[in-house]
Amino acid sequence: MTRRPFLRRGLSRPFAVVFALAFVACGPSGSDTDVDSATDPAADEAAVRALFDEVERSENEKDLEEWRKTITDDVLFIAPTGAIQGSEPLHAAMAAVLGAFDLNQSHTVEGIQVSGDLAEMWGRFSDVRTPR
Repeated sequence: MTRRPFLRRGLSRPFAVVFALAFVACGPSGSDTDVDSATDPAADEAAVRALFDEVERSENEKDLEEWRKTITDDVLFIAPTGAIQGSEPLHAAMAAVLGAFDLNQSHTVEGIQVSGDLAEMWGRFSDVRTPR
């Protein structure tokens, strides 16, 4: 078993997180909505930032149903502990975390790149997990 002391001891460990997501705010994959190829990059970036704020809020409030609404089926979550692909595996992982820990998370977005209905966000992420 790999030791992950930051998960067990509730220590804050900032680390870079990359999300390569087809964000709901940018239009979910397979959407029937016509995507205008001349979208406003600033508006797209603002939508991604607002969505990630909602992700953080729902995680800190343990609102798994609201959190789930922010994730599309083709999500790819990449973190130092490994990658999780797909909404069901990510939902199961988050449910386990929320059941075992009180969370206090915050993030700083360092960059966002949007291409069509795909958004990539990277930045700094602080996660304090206190065992219940």
